[in-house]
Amino acid sequence: MKLFSVQYWNVLPDNTFWTWCALALATGGGGLYWFLRSVLRARVISDVPTSRIRSAPQGYIELIGTGRALQGPPIVSPLSGQRCLWYSYQIEERKSYGNSGERGWKIIERATSDGLFSIEDGTGICIIDPEGAQVIPHVDRRWYGNSREPLTGLHVFSRGRYRFREQRLEQDWPLYAIGEFCTLGIPIPDNGAESAALLRDLKRDPQRMKAFDRNADGQIDEQEWELARYWAKREVQRRAMEEPPPEAHSLLSRGNGAYVYILSGKSEEELVRGYRWHALAGLVALLAGLPMAIWMLLARFAA
Repeated sequence: MKLFSVQYWNVLPDNTFWTWCALALATGGGGLYWFLRSVLRARVISDVPTSRIRSAPQGYIELIGTGRALQGPPIVSPLSGQRCLWYSYQIEERKSYGNSGERGWKIIERATSDGLFSIEDGTGICIIDPEGAQVIPHVDRRWYGNSREPLTGLHVFSRGRYRFREQRLEQDWPLYAIGEFCTLGIPIPDNGAESAALLRDLKRDPQRMKAFDRNADGQIDEQEWELARYWAKREVQRRAMEEPPPEAHSLLSRGNGAYVYILSGKSEEELVRGYRWHALAGLVALLAGLPMAIWMLLARFAA
């Protein structure tokens, strides 16, 4: 084969030679990166034990449960109009480039949702913030059409002018999540509002008001009313300590590349298997690209 001939690389023009050499180095370097990335992610997913929401420790954990929508406005995918937990979509248009009339696809619109949702595992509820997550969707659809409207002029077996892609995490489907788990107390109502409510109740009860009438003149002066306000503030604080606020659990990105944040419609086993295949593909690219680049350089300059 010419590619493994020393004479072939010796007589090749410089521009062509360095293009091929750069391509081989890029293939090997990309393969190395993909191999290490995939091995690390497969290892992390395998090593981190599954936690239950009710007893989960603070920090980097793995959760397995069911994805649920939160109360409030629903999350709706713009292309299909389907309610979901998360969506990502893009619309491409077939374009002609240059005088040659060569055709290709150009992205003309795309978006990803950032709305919150939750995961439940039978022991508790954890709020999910999808920002910064790698999402492996339940649904990944592609289709074509002659109209920019995604549900009109559809083509199943042939290509239209527009190409659509929609990815979704579905409501009430199994969900795998690994990320930074934190628990916060739900804030209690503002002390000022609570104190004001206690003071209003106090005014309606003359017997209780007598406790603040220090000079027994039947009137509550400014100094005595200040004492009542102080009592109301302390009472709100006492009640808060006796009745601690409920806890809110959340899962989010740690912001550290070593701790991958994944939300997946696939199971843990499927994820690990997929990353191992990715690692194998990266290893093949590494073993093909770097030796080829070294051979080309030796054939060109060491002959």
